[in-house]
Amino acid sequence: MIYLMTDVIRYEFSGIDYAIRQRYRLFKEMGVPVKIISTIYNRFSDLNRFRAGIEAEDCVNMNDFFQQAVIYHGPRRTLTDLDFGNLVTPVRQARQVHYYKGRYRVVTVTLAKPDSGYPFAPDQIDKIDFYGHRDQLLQTDYYDVRGFLSMRHIFDEDGYLTTEQMMRPDGTVGYENTYQKDDNGHNVLQQTTLQTDDGLSIFTTRQELITDFLSRLQAIGQPAYFFADWPEMGDAPLFALPTHPKIIAVRHSAHTQDPNDPMKSSYVDRVQKEIDHPESVLGFVTATQSQATDLHQRSGVKTWAIPPAYNESALLEKTSVPLNRRKKHTIISVARIHPEKQLDQLIDALQLIQQQVPDVQLEIYGYINDQSYYQKLQKQLVETHLQDHARFMGYVPDLSKPFDQGTVLALTGYYEGFNLALMQSLAHGMPAVAYDVHYGINEQIKDGQNGFLVPLNDRRTLAKRLTQVLTDADLWQAQSVAAKKLAQTYSKAHVVAKWRAFLNDLQVPVDGKIQNK
Repeated sequence: MIYLMTDVIRYEFSGIDYAIRQRYRLFKEMGVPVKIISTIYNRFSDLNRFRAGIEAEDCVNMNDFFQQAVIYHGPRRTLTDLDFGNLVTPVRQARQVHYYKGRYRVVTVTLAKPDSGYPFAPDQIDKIDFYGHRDQLLQTDYYDVRGFLSMRHIFDEDGYLTTEQMMRPDGTVGYENTYQKDDNGHNVLQQTTLQTDDGLSIFTTRQELITDFLSRLQAIGQPAYFFADWPEMGDAPLFALPTHPKIIAVRHSAHTQDPNDPMKSSYVDRVQKEIDHPESVLGFVTATQSQATDLHQRSGVKTWAIPPAYNESALLEKTSVPLNRRKKHTIISVARIHPEKQLDQLIDALQLIQQQVPDVQLEIYGYINDQSYYQKLQKQLVETHLQDHARFMGYVPDLSKPFDQGTVLALTGYYEGFNLALMQSLAHGMPAVAYDVHYGINEQIKDGQNGFLVPLNDRRTLAKRLTQVLTDADLWQAQSVAAKKLAQTYSKAHVVAKWRAFLNDLQVPVDGKIQNK
């Protein structure tokens, strides 16, 4: 069994989430046993899974696992299932229903909001808040989107969380977290008490609980291979397993502290730890051949270079939208709003471009990962009088429309592992201008052919190259054709062949068979 590890199944998914989901779909099509495992409690996970087109039986969340709710087909609890006895007639306000005893509110029921065609029941319960006589919150019952009570929070008289109970669909407690307030007034986990068929277990850290979960999965799915993509999730729980797991370390960014000095700079902590555990880490999967070569040459660890995603055949066969049917002089940037993406430098370049192209527009697509940086960018636009020339478009799951309507893609990140937006934009025939950083960018952009590579942090050259593409129709046409041609490198067939070779190296059956080397 192959386990693709993540922390949570998100709605606003990142590039790493996208890569995991495409890998899942490829493995399913290839007949490889695969599941996506997550560790963070999220009562909306099944809704996000539904939106993403992932099969319910292929998702294993740690909390669901211990709550005996990995698969749930039971009833969905609704408002009609509630009976608060001697409470007066409820008062309904939109999606909330308030219950009173005399003039005091004692219960508020929040109802689920229909979303994405998911099969909610009418008046399905989302959560229930219970209040004391001073209107202080005493308890909150959170309902899983599938319709059962899944988590209960119990508060003290000062409103601090003391107990967190993770509930099973039958109403019993799967495990319980107890909290205590520290000197700064923050809730600190004291211990986790887990009840399983094996008996009672007590953990003092979340890592211990995750290790127990992974150990049980490892026993169920032998031989088990764990794909570790997310740096936030970490490898520590895997390394703590009593028997050595089989780990595939997937790199989505640079492996050294200085991304642009890969042979001398110190390894990032996670990579160093993975290199230090050869008994468990079978090797690294990188998005580009250049990173695979650098990492193997320096560490000696086995590496495979496999693009993290692919372009669908229908898109590669589709004719690109011509320049005269696109928005005029429109720069597209796709990046989460975070300092490492250096969008402030793109705004600096925009100021220079606007002097040559008065009607230039910049559209920035991506979720806000750093609120203070977002505010800094907004202030910068005002100070440079560019607020009418740049817009933050937010998170957009499908970027087909901006890639068909924009003129050129601009990327200013300090480092990359592989840029998924760039891969997709190529297939739409969109030229790109980007900083020449490790890794991926200089494999996806051939300087002067399908776009331009710019020295890192060189705002003036960035502005110059973007201006060229925006204003020279013949250049744009030539680079658009080259972009479409280079996009074939990231066809589904190409990526499947790479994964087949990888799985054969591990002796993992594909369609029930091991391919001959």
